[in-house]
Amino acid sequence: MKKILAVAALLLVSACQMSTPANKFPALTFEGGQAYKFNATSVEVVEEYKSPATAPNIEHAMPVSPMSGVKSWADSRLKASGKEGKVKVVVKDASVVETKLDKTTGVEGFFTRDQEAKYAAKLEATIQVFHGDALFPTSDANVKVERTRTVREDTTLAERDEFLYNLTKDLLNDFDKEMTKQIGTHLAKELN
Repeated sequence: MKKILAVAALLLVSACQMSTPANKFPALTFEGGQAYKFNATSVEVVEEYKSPATAPNIEHAMPVSPMSGVKSWADSRLKASGKEGKVKVVVKDASVVETKLDKTTGVEGFFTRDQEAKYAAKLEATIQVFHGDALFPTSDANVKVERTRTVREDTTLAERDEFLYNLTKDLLNDFDKEMTKQIGTHLAKELN
């Protein structure tokens, strides 16, 4: 009997230590879009936005954060192909804020599936071009995009992760479209 209890205890401890595999989402890439070749020797992403890493902000806990997405965007789309100067992508906001929503109460609430939370995602960044050793940019282009979505209360953790991944993906696609327009309007003279 003691052996059976020991084996059962061992199995219980092993089961508690096993973790469920995390959902793996592909990195956001922008390889299919046009690469912009700047007359510069380097492209740098400057993280001016610092996540508080506490509620109500959740970007630090997302499968792919807006900050990592904009880094991937810059790596794919901005290229240095000059002999002097530099390009900076200054990220001013890359936040995602969760707001809990009120639920229906009473008997009606038992039969209702409410929206549980609202997620507001923001991304703001400026591309700055510096000639030579200039301390101030000679040209810049700024974009600010926002997305807001809600999620139902019966959403599983895996579905929530997929929801948050798609929120970031859609936010970055909006950013890519808007920044493409801004580069054409404000930075065309800086391209090779």
